[in-house]
Amino acid sequence: MGTYYSIESAPGIKPKDAGGKYAFLDNEDLTRELVNFKEGNLTNFTAFLPEIHCSSCIWLLENLHKLQPGVKSSQVNFTKKEATITFDHSVISLRKMAELMDAIGYPPAIGKPQGQKNKIINNHFIIQLGVAGFCFGNIMLFSFPEYLNVDDTFDEYRNFFAYLIFALSLPILFFSAKDYLISAYKALRIKVLNLDVPISLGILVLYAKSTYDIFSGLGPGYMDSFAGFIFFLLVGKWFQNKTYQALSFDRDYTSYFPLAVTRFTADNKEEIVQIEKIKPGDELLIHNEEILPADAILLDSEARMDYSFVTGESDQIKKSANAVLFAGGKLIGKSARVKVKEQVKRSYLTDLWNNEVFKREKSGLSKIQDTVSRYFLLVLLIITCIIAGFWLWIDPSMVVPVVTAVLIVACPCALSLSYPFTFGNILRAIGRNGLYLKNTRVIEDLDEITDVVFDKTGTLTLGSSKDVTYEGELLTPDQLALIDFATRSSTHPMSVAIRSYIQHNYEYEPISGEFEEHAGLGIAASTSLNQLKIGSYRFVDTEKIDEETTSFIQWNGYIIGRFYIRQVFRPHIENLISTWQKKGYKLHVLTGDNERSRDSLEKLFSESSLLNFHQSPQMKLEYIRSLQENGKRVLMFGDGLNDAGALKQSDVGIAVSDNIYQFSPACDGILDAGHFSKLPNIMELAAYGKQALKICFLFSLLYNIIGLSFAATGMLSPLIAAILMPLSSITVVFLSFILVTLRAKRTELL
Repeated sequence: MGTYYSIESAPGIKPKDAGGKYAFLDNEDLTRELVNFKEGNLTNFTAFLPEIHCSSCIWLLENLHKLQPGVKSSQVNFTKKEATITFDHSVISLRKMAELMDAIGYPPAIGKPQGQKNKIINNHFIIQLGVAGFCFGNIMLFSFPEYLNVDDTFDEYRNFFAYLIFALSLPILFFSAKDYLISAYKALRIKVLNLDVPISLGILVLYAKSTYDIFSGLGPGYMDSFAGFIFFLLVGKWFQNKTYQALSFDRDYTSYFPLAVTRFTADNKEEIVQIEKIKPGDELLIHNEEILPADAILLDSEARMDYSFVTGESDQIKKSANAVLFAGGKLIGKSARVKVKEQVKRSYLTDLWNNEVFKREKSGLSKIQDTVSRYFLLVLLIITCIIAGFWLWIDPSMVVPVVTAVLIVACPCALSLSYPFTFGNILRAIGRNGLYLKNTRVIEDLDEITDVVFDKTGTLTLGSSKDVTYEGELLTPDQLALIDFATRSSTHPMSVAIRSYIQHNYEYEPISGEFEEHAGLGIAASTSLNQLKIGSYRFVDTEKIDEETTSFIQWNGYIIGRFYIRQVFRPHIENLISTWQKKGYKLHVLTGDNERSRDSLEKLFSESSLLNFHQSPQMKLEYIRSLQENGKRVLMFGDGLNDAGALKQSDVGIAVSDNIYQFSPACDGILDAGHFSKLPNIMELAAYGKQALKICFLFSLLYNIIGLSFAATGMLSPLIAAILMPLSSITVVFLSFILVTLRAKRTELL
């Protein structure tokens, strides 16, 4: 069990002939509209797989790279029944990929609209539930004389009604219950146990005994319990699905997701808009290191794109005018003007944010839950065998109903639902208050934080055109135009402030040229005639000393002036720091500024806080790593660009966002800067998550212990056990919701 799923070093499959039904995928014009991305030798596409129904399916589909050379990666979204696959189309074609999935039992429905996909899933399930309900009702009706214990005059009809009941049981077994049986079979075939194994065992034991009784003339056996079990099992599954859709952690927190982009208005001016307002035909300005939110056409002469977030391959691709750029690509170098081709897909961007590349090892409670759920089934089967042996010795006639009731009532469903529902509710509450976390794991990590690290510029401080002053030679239109070009391509807070300042105070004609951004240092830009460097004194090779936040301007090798950005701390930041110091967090500041900013920072932080100056991006990363090596758990706040390495290294990395929302898969969350003051309350709610989860765990274990006790003593019929099983899951869902809602109100987050 410790290996969970394993696969042989040389696996193989027996392909089936798909009968040419995927031949249409050989049409290049058609497949171009079906794939998410196609560049070089790599293709990325999403397939709708209605046959997915269990963890065995996920395991097999996410191991396609072991079954087929050329497959780079495969990620399954179980809720949507989708698999996003990246493959080398020089090794295997899209058609062959579809045939491979068909061959292993998951025929893809490629290119179906989301509404049609949901309709396929819902219709199939509703029919299964309807068939089970219809047959269950009629079986109960035909079993009515048995309940009333009628006299011997009924004997001549008993077999007739028993055969009718058997006929009604067949659709339930082979249609309504087939998903559970197939799932259990697949799990046992690869020598593992999943949740459907004990359920299927209970189904088969109950059905076999009832079938024997019917054809032996002993009556309908336990067919009413069998039918009721399947019906209530499907009712519970329906409720779970509805509840998941209502909470919909993935969809809901991305609907709050603060992604925005620069769009050109009708009069060619720039405006910042959230991505859901982007429509086909809109023209956008994409900055250096910024993620393209939608498929678009390049309007500039050239651009360099990095599709590593999509494909896992980090090679940069040079694109020319009118080339198609795919959503999820990261622009490298100077800014680019693009025309939107398709609507923005938030869920697609979220999938990139949760790419396996950026996932960390699971945290403590989720590990404990996985371990308990895994061994729960093994322990349950052992206990069932012991109980069966006991009743075989005491009263053999009780073996089947007792064993069936034990297998049905003792279910880790409630245990498995505790973690996602508890932390999912917290995720939503936090999202409503301006902190958008990548996944539920981050909430658990927040509760373990010992040290908090702040970047200064753009994190602790504000930066706007009102806070910028210029000192130096009078700037010419050519110089202003090249400064504008350099700062336009960057999303660094200082670049944004400087560009806003010169736009409001000078007149010039925009130009384009060459661009290169040096993280933590500055920007180099050039045209055929002039060269510009703008950044720190180290970057422009001057002996002058920065006065706190300063960007020097080097024009064709000579220092001509500097932009000074007045240090203005964010509102409420003093209260935030004071609160965290009182709660025992060790606070650190990492800044690229010199010692001249020490006085202002010492007024803000206590003597116990550690202030570090002249920090490069690499030095920040090493500082975080040294803290972790000393056993510290680090939460870092940064701007998402220069601090990307440090944010990724931190146990929890939060990118602070103002009017430009930078999408950075390296971070664990994005904080709307206007909600800094709510961070202590958010941390308190995150800490409560473990307590709420323990309450839900305790309830689940008590339910199973009590249920097993009644079932083992023969006091619980299989039908009642079938009703109690989904009720336990429903209770856990409501319990976690109530606990989190009450605490969120108490911490003023609702």
